[in-house]
Amino acid sequence: MALLRDRIRQSARLAASSLTVRLLVCVGVYVTFVAALLFVTFETVDRRVENAFPTMETVLEYESDLQQDRFDALPASITKNCEIAVFDGEGNRLYASDAIIAANVSASDLSLLEDYEGGRGFYDILESEDSAGRPVHTVILCRYDEDTSSVHVEDYCVLDSSLTVVEGGLLGGRQELTEREFNLLKGLFGAGKTIEKTTYETVSGESRTLVLVSPLVTDASYSNAYSKASSLWAVAAAAALAGAAVVAVAVVRIVQRGIHPLDRAIAASRGQRRIGSRRSGEKRRPGGSGTIAAELAPTYDSFNELMGELSSARDENRRIVADVSHDLKTPLTVIRGYAQALYEGRVPPEKQQDYLKALVERSTASADLLDSLLAYASTEHPDYRPNMRREDVCRLVRAFVAHAVPEAERSGGSIDARVPKDALFAQVDELLFRRMLSNLAGNSFAHNPAGTHVEVSCERRGDAVVIAVADTGLGIPGHLRGRAFEAFVTGDDARSSTSGSGTGLGLSIARRCATLMGGALWFADSPREPFATEAIIELPLDEAGAEER
Repeated sequence: MALLRDRIRQSARLAASSLTVRLLVCVGVYVTFVAALLFVTFETVDRRVENAFPTMETVLEYESDLQQDRFDALPASITKNCEIAVFDGEGNRLYASDAIIAANVSASDLSLLEDYEGGRGFYDILESEDSAGRPVHTVILCRYDEDTSSVHVEDYCVLDSSLTVVEGGLLGGRQELTEREFNLLKGLFGAGKTIEKTTYETVSGESRTLVLVSPLVTDASYSNAYSKASSLWAVAAAAALAGAAVVAVAVVRIVQRGIHPLDRAIAASRGQRRIGSRRSGEKRRPGGSGTIAAELAPTYDSFNELMGELSSARDENRRIVADVSHDLKTPLTVIRGYAQALYEGRVPPEKQQDYLKALVERSTASADLLDSLLAYASTEHPDYRPNMRREDVCRLVRAFVAHAVPEAERSGGSIDARVPKDALFAQVDELLFRRMLSNLAGNSFAHNPAGTHVEVSCERRGDAVVIAVADTGLGIPGHLRGRAFEAFVTGDDARSSTSGSGTGLGLSIARRCATLMGGALWFADSPREPFATEAIIELPLDEAGAEER
């Protein structure tokens, strides 16, 4: 459980430091804002259009207030575009939204108004003419039967051109209608308005009749109302653009804050300052607060690592220059001193031969150092390309050992080869291969006493050819084992060329040769018996390579 919590916390920290997550949050917030803006604008426009043409359904949204006779709860957005009157069961007017409906609608008009819910049915007025061509109005009270999905005629009456009842008992005791009453029967209230009613009961069971007068919906009036309400879309568009600007600024700031630590690292590298690395997702700003974006953390680490490598390379170059200067200065100083002494005739005749021998030895040491330095520089050059060919490694090992026997004998040691009968092919540069083995074997003879035996062997291990150069010498001192392949590392801390410790480039060049051929070189932790030191070279096996790469 604790492990799960730690993972959740780590994931949360990583998400919080993720540039992608932060940008997605910005986009998500903006999308949510736009969606909410569209929803609110659409609802507001729809509500404004609806309020411009209030219907009974709109008014009945406040039915709970009406049932408690709280008529002041009706919003002005509705009452400003319509008139409402409420009567009790005895015909007393309880409420009128304005003076117009109060003056023009009375309890006696209620029987002429069509019921919104169709409780008494609905009126259907048929227009015709009598024999004299005068208009005749047939008023029919119809009821819709939901069970049979049919319309039934409940009652009717016929009005002549003067609106006198000539037939039917629909209107009860009325013998004639006025023009206003006839319009009420048709659901019209003045010019461009409709009228209807609905009945309901209060919470105490009292009867109420609500009369609604609302604007008549026409294409022109609807278009005008919708055009006015749609002006809100311009406001919404402006708000969306403002939100986009805010999000753009936020995105820029997030990106800038995300890359700021990297900028600081670059600036620090220019000032030769090393920026410490932390775990991914927890990179702190150098010299500031905040975290680096998780996506940039690998780049940040790689940059710091690269800066560290460059710093190490600079230190290495300075060390190499200092070591080369020291190693060249000593023999050259001796050469100059001895040569000047011989030139000035200050050397006794019996010692001149010793002086000349010393001059030869010192000049040879200097030449060897320069040759090694040239080989080191050429193999380390970025444009250096080895001449790789498919060669039999066993043949190359035999040839090298045969060539190295005289040198081994001069050093008081011995060398032999142990190779299989079958050929082992690999892509190698023959010149680099010989130099690699020569440096390893030469290092064994130079740093070990007489009688040291060197064995060069090769064998196949999986998909690799493994060459081993082992000697029976003194082994590598413990304090040098970790740095044996570094340039100018020798067993002589004073770096005196008189010690015979060598240039300190042999092993470094040997490893570089192995690397250039796609292989690797290292010292075995536990050399085979009876050897004290064993250098292992591993090259990729090439069983069916091209003749040239």
